[in-house]
Amino acid sequence: MRAPRTLAAIAVAGLLAVAAAGPAGAIDGIDVSRWQHPNGAAIDWNAVRQSGQRFVFIKATEGPTATQAPYTNPYFAGDWDASERAGLLRGAYHYAQPSLEGGSPERQARDFVAVTGSMQGPHDLPPVLDVEATNGLSPAQMAAWIGAWLTEVERLTGRRPIIYTGLSFWNVQVGGSNAFAAYRLWFARYVTGQTPGQIPNGFLTWTFWQRSSTGSVPGIQSAVDLNTYCCAESNLLALAGPSTNPNAGSPFGSFDSAGGGPDGYLNLTGWTIDPDRPGPISVHVYVDGQGFDLGKASAARPDIAAAYGQFGGSHGFAWSRGGFAPGTHQVCAFGINEGYGTNTLLGCRSVVVPGGDPVGRVDAVVGLPDGRIELGGWALDPDTVASPEVHVYVDGVGRNLGAAVGSRPDIATAFPGYGAAHGYWTRIEGVTPGRHQVCVFAINRGVGSNTLLSCQSVGGGP
Repeated sequence: MRAPRTLAAIAVAGLLAVAAAGPAGAIDGIDVSRWQHPNGAAIDWNAVRQSGQRFVFIKATEGPTATQAPYTNPYFAGDWDASERAGLLRGAYHYAQPSLEGGSPERQARDFVAVTGSMQGPHDLPPVLDVEATNGLSPAQMAAWIGAWLTEVERLTGRRPIIYTGLSFWNVQVGGSNAFAAYRLWFARYVTGQTPGQIPNGFLTWTFWQRSSTGSVPGIQSAVDLNTYCCAESNLLALAGPSTNPNAGSPFGSFDSAGGGPDGYLNLTGWTIDPDRPGPISVHVYVDGQGFDLGKASAARPDIAAAYGQFGGSHGFAWSRGGFAPGTHQVCAFGINEGYGTNTLLGCRSVVVPGGDPVGRVDAVVGLPDGRIELGGWALDPDTVASPEVHVYVDGVGRNLGAAVGSRPDIATAFPGYGAAHGYWTRIEGVTPGRHQVCVFAINRGVGSNTLLSCQSVGGGP
């Protein structure tokens, strides 16, 4: 981030520059310093925003060092104001020059805040410490220096800073310190694909990924760093603002579907991710105010893996539970927060659990001259997938035909979830010749009453 890097230098470091667009569905942004103003050229921030960039980090300060006075980017103030007017979210970063000089981290922190202010505007992202130089400090000294700078900036601004660094630098020069797991990571790694891959030790995940230092963006006359935000736009918007908004770390996701089925079943699907955790998180569901813990949302969702690659695809949930009364139920699903943030309402839906009287039809009733009556049809009880009994009354004399379990694929199509075993057919023997009253009933199970499907007069003889 300090100065443009050549492709040769990047190759020596084992890195591949990427100037193409970010991962599918990504929220893109850039970072700039004086190097994006070649020969004093201005940045056209409206063109930057119109190109699809959503945020920018701007270098504010650097140092001092033993040989260099504190540095302020001469373009910071202009870029800070103009980028906001163009509609970008904006953040400021300090290029660290660690030193054992007395008060050095606190001094650099105060110099930084003196230039940036407290960054309390509605479009202001948290402050950033750019860690990519040691000036001879040991890993333990580096960790102590970084911690002091972060603490001082948070004390002055009320905002928890973000750490910018690279993989090998952090793991080697800072010893892979795990003292900063509570801080968000802006990770520099120039690789292709949906994610940067391995992240520095001590961090759980990344929030911003600097994926290229050789990008081309309309409105900027030089190469520029390209960045991707990890998560949903709602989280990015919550990350900005006049103070540290806990919702910036809240889960995001979707309550995809909810339906009611026979036997009092509710069937729910969706997905959720916590921006601060790479693994699955819990989902809670409330049905008419009664809570249920679904456990971890860990079902495979390849579509989520494609959209949010760093988190993987094991973030889906699918819940099916019976025993709910027929009728309309209010169902709400929550992603349960871990780390930063609060629980997130993924959505609420009104779901109807079917129930009531049986339904069905007598397709045919035929009286034969040899004293037989044949009849057939179908019957279904909306309360259950089980086949209801069918009773037939001939001139008031009842016969139990048993459950309507004959195969009726047409009924399975018309009533999804109930299956095909809802047909019946019978032959009644020994009926005297003449006209007879034949009535057919579907026998209720659960809520409701028996249903008269048909009552008609048929001939049982000449």
